[in-house]
Amino acid sequence: MNAFLIEPIDDGERAWTTIAEPYITLPTDRDRITVAIQEMTWYPIPALIPFTQGLLLQGLLRDFDMRKVAQVGISSTPLKFPENDHIDRYPHNINSSRLHLATCSVVGIQRWRPTGWLRSYFLDTGTEARGLAVDHINATHPPGVTIACVTHQHDKCPGTARYQHKPSEACRCYCGCTSRT
Repeated sequence: MNAFLIEPIDDGERAWTTIAEPYITLPTDRDRITVAIQEMTWYPIPALIPFTQGLLLQGLLRDFDMRKVAQVGISSTPLKFPENDHIDRYPHNINSSRLHLATCSVVGIQRWRPTGWLRSYFLDTGTEARGLAVDHINATHPPGVTIACVTHQHDKCPGTARYQHKPSEACRCYCGCTSRT
């Protein structure tokens, strides 16, 4: 992923993607998207979520082969951006009467990586998902806890964990998964 801009966030950094450049060039647009991200509702996997965003998220998970997903997010903050056919004129002709605006939202996917949490955000334009930003949140894998429990999917925990190539041991998570061993 190529970054247009990298900004610090709590416990990590946010990389704004170059593919989203037309939507994030102006600091005010990045601020609007940041508000939408902050106001997202996050749902643990598996989740009951609105149909259209659910289909979009399913497609993203499949297309990018995302694994170790802990939760998905949907913004409730509507964002107005030019329709895809008009984005090349934005922000230069923002007051043009020929600039057709569309209502967009932001969806997110949080997954576990060896260095911590990775949150990927996409602009849902209604016809496509445009990668906006990726948050890299530094965190460590708790020793003796399965990846299933780290990603809050306790029902999928086998009850034993391997950590740093050591022999398997009972998962140390609080969820009671050790009773499944």
